Amino acid sequence: MTFLNPLPIFFWLIPLIPVIIFLINRRNYKVVKFSSIKFLANLESNKINKIKLINILLLIIRTLILIAILFIIMRPQLEDASIVINDGKVINRILIDDSFSNQYGTINGQDRISVINQIINAICENYSLDSKLKVATLNKGIIFDGFNQHDIEFSKINSSKYQLNSFENLLLDDEYEDYNKNIHFISNLNNSSINRIDEIHKDINKNNDVVFYHYLPESLDNQYVQTVKFIENIDGLFYYEIILGNNYHQEVSLNLSIYKNLYDYKSHLYIDQSIPLFNKKININAKSSFIDTVSINLDSNRFTEILFKLEDEMRVDWFDNRLEDNYYSYVMDMPKQINASVFYDNLDNKEYIVPVLDAFKVLTNNIDSNFFNITYYSSIGNQYSNIFENQDILIFLGYDNFMQFNQILLADFFKKNQSQIILFPTKNDIYQDYYTLNINDSILIENSYHQNVSNGYDVIKFDDSINFRNNSLNNEFKLFSYFYHTPNKHSRFKIGNDKSVWSRYYIENGHLDLFGFVINHQNNFFNSQSIFPVPFLYSIMINEKINSFKNNLELNQKLKNLNFTHSKLKLVNTKGDSIVFYAPEYPIIFSRDIFALIEDEQLKALYSFNPNKDNFNNNSNVELIKSSITSNILEYSNEDDVKFNFMNILQTNEITKYFIYLLLLLLLLEMFFSNARSSKSN
Repeated sequence: MTFLNPLPIFFWLIPLIPVIIFLINRRNYKVVKFSSIKFLANLESNKINKIKLINILLLIIRTLILIAILFIIMRPQLEDASIVINDGKVINRILIDDSFSNQYGTINGQDRISVINQIINAICENYSLDSKLKVATLNKGIIFDGFNQHDIEFSKINSSKYQLNSFENLLLDDEYEDYNKNIHFISNLNNSSINRIDEIHKDINKNNDVVFYHYLPESLDNQYVQTVKFIENIDGLFYYEIILGNNYHQEVSLNLSIYKNLYDYKSHLYIDQSIPLFNKKININAKSSFIDTVSINLDSNRFTEILFKLEDEMRVDWFDNRLEDNYYSYVMDMPKQINASVFYDNLDNKEYIVPVLDAFKVLTNNIDSNFFNITYYSSIGNQYSNIFENQDILIFLGYDNFMQFNQILLADFFKKNQSQIILFPTKNDIYQDYYTLNINDSILIENSYHQNVSNGYDVIKFDDSINFRNNSLNNEFKLFSYFYHTPNKHSRFKIGNDKSVWSRYYIENGHLDLFGFVINHQNNFFNSQSIFPVPFLYSIMINEKINSFKNNLELNQKLKNLNFTHSKLKLVNTKGDSIVFYAPEYPIIFSRDIFALIEDEQLKALYSFNPNKDNFNNNSNVELIKSSITSNILEYSNEDDVKFNFMNILQTNEITKYFIYLLLLLLLLEMFFSNARSSKSN
């Protein structure tokens, strides 16, 4: 048993008062002699014994009354289900799931963020202002660390943080060793969030502190655009794969609309033009999702958003319990220009690639006649150190050509944001046994191999977790077993004599695209079959940059890939919100908006921030929380729950009421035994 309001030890002397009075009344009286014994004649010994017994019972009852009063003042609680407190020292640690599914939407007409704010205040109001409080979120870490406040506003302290703070101050409480700690998790039943909370719970709950799970139910009447994926661009016809869903228990009928929004900035961000592109009526079954594919004709423009939106039959915004997932923003923030340099050491090799790249220039003329610029350089005896600054793509024809180039210049080029080097083998390369190339061991390539996943080509594409830095560029890589094979011998990647291999390596801030086309013993880019890889080459050279995959980010993701030419940058949205940050900081975006990157009051880029698809219909159950985290689960399914849930669980654990019942019983007994004694007149 523990106490919410412990008293100093000298208060426990109070129950001794009835004992002292009793002992004083039993002192020796002065003997007075008198002759008459008529008053003693009728006095019976059993009555005397009865009076003595009643006096002792009254002494015990009055002592217990005082003890019960002290217990009521101290507010006792059961130790196994209470908030443990020692000498009034308490620290509450609140961890909030700030994922999309938990923060956005409504619960019975109330914004979920408002409900979270009320839960925090309900916790704080049950503790004194001299208790300690720490508030953290899953994606930001600590956002508040100080003394308790009864009017704290989570939405304010949360919106002021744009960087990830360490969880160490939440996990390590060495300075609060003599405090007793309560842990509060505020989340829903999303699987990914529960897994993260469980990991953090295991770290911070090493002393078996009291844990509460404040559970916010999911938004039931909810239709959503889960994700949009760009598939390909064929002569200006853009194909997108869309996943739509319905979390309601009935089928719904609505419209899917697509708009092209052109943005501009003049002291504030605004939509300069909104162009309707597509509209389609769809029916979504109850508790289901489905995949649809749409194609739309697009002219590429700078600072463009393709907005996929749910609307009703009157083309009015769709209304449900979560408005923030009724649309999906896809940014097509194409660059002003793409500059490519081709380095060759043989004129025959140049002759094969010139018509291909000239065809690319024709295809991009509808954007701008100078959009795709190509310059050719003979690399024999030249290093061209002065041309790299404004180049986006370097193309090397031949591995020897690449290896003999100044590697220091290439390393500096990779430091440039979104830099790209494309490396092609030539006819001469197939006769080499191996090349020492500045990339890592071929085992990494083999483990990352995928067959026929990109335009029919076998692909080896590394993600950002596998990069080649910190002296790891010095390992040998054997190209012979990777690229070359005869018609009767497959390579280690099991590609036949009519297949090709492409791999991508992320290096510094750019990437190296390594081609291995091996049709008919030779590189098919340098023979009569050069036409086959052209669509794929166009995709990685032009489409990737026009569609700007890098500008379509997830909520709670760091904004990276920035060119810091100035130290002070700004992100703004159409609501007027702004985030000012300094190089080389990478702010984390948590609001569901289109943001523009502003440098020197000039619009530099657009970014969309969409929720992760794992935030949709990926729910666990309460039993998992009970088994892995805590059995103290508070559910907030209606408005009254916010005010009384936490108070009720405290009152359930608190046993003060039982001491009040005991006090009433003792008072009744005291009244009864007091009246049972013989009056002085008798």
